[in-house]
Amino acid sequence: MTMLLPDHAGALLASNLHNREVLAQLARPAYAVHIRQDDMVPTGCSRVGGLPDLPADMAWPEWQEQALKFIAQINLTELPPMPDRHLLPSQGMLYFFYGIDCGDEPHPYGTSPEERGLAQVIHVDVPVEPLASRSEPDNMPWLAAEERHIDLEGCMQFSLESTFPDAEHPVWQRLAPDRTSWGTIWDYTREVIAIASGKVEPPLPRRWHQILGHPRPMQSAVGYDVESNLTGEPPGEEPARSNWYRRAEEWELLFQILDMGGDCSLYYVIRRNDLLAQKFERAWWARQCT
Repeated sequence: MTMLLPDHAGALLASNLHNREVLAQLARPAYAVHIRQDDMVPTGCSRVGGLPDLPADMAWPEWQEQALKFIAQINLTELPPMPDRHLLPSQGMLYFFYGIDCGDEPHPYGTSPEERGLAQVIHVDVPVEPLASRSEPDNMPWLAAEERHIDLEGCMQFSLESTFPDAEHPVWQRLAPDRTSWGTIWDYTREVIAIASGKVEPPLPRRWHQILGHPRPMQSAVGYDVESNLTGEPPGEEPARSNWYRRAEEWELLFQILDMGGDCSLYYVIRRNDLLAQKFERAWWARQCT
């Protein structure tokens, strides 16, 4: 079945919104991920939670000799066509793990370069046939093994969505540094959502797991969070300040998942050049809560 991407950019271009041409160019396609809860979960499906389906020769990811919690797996052959599909490998499995109760925090936020490896993204180019469900190892921390972190577990279903930069996205430092010709960025964001969705009044933010596209932060912009955690706050002097924001713009969303009853989101991100080179070992993460 062919999926149609909502023409939110077209709706913006047809509007009277100020700077609509620039705004339409900022639209990014994404996969909205919905969970199908079935009694039987087929081996190798794209799934959230539960136990991973791993190749026999793949070691369970660890950080400082502690097992990481399995978060999700994406069977890349299941992703439907869309304009940014080429950013991900065409086949194989993409695994997401997270170090619950492995570091100083029960749920690490990715606030220091010293935490590298506490969240891992692993691509394995393997067909489904040799995969098998793997039980959690004995060195899984107690909290990770006992607590339920994701409300809905099961196979993924995909729909296509257009996404836009949030009100604090680093792109505005480049496009609207004084924010005068755009009005307040918050008002702009609400208006864009309203026009793009065809509603008169801006709707409440929709919540789903998401692959690619612009992330939907629960606090500050995700790229800003990650860059400041890794390199410090933006400097005050030019050109260092502009260079810092350019680097913050480079972070691409791989996967966003709601956890803890939807009150928190876990964001796996990667710099665009590393994504194009499929260097998933360079991915980073952020965690935000309301």
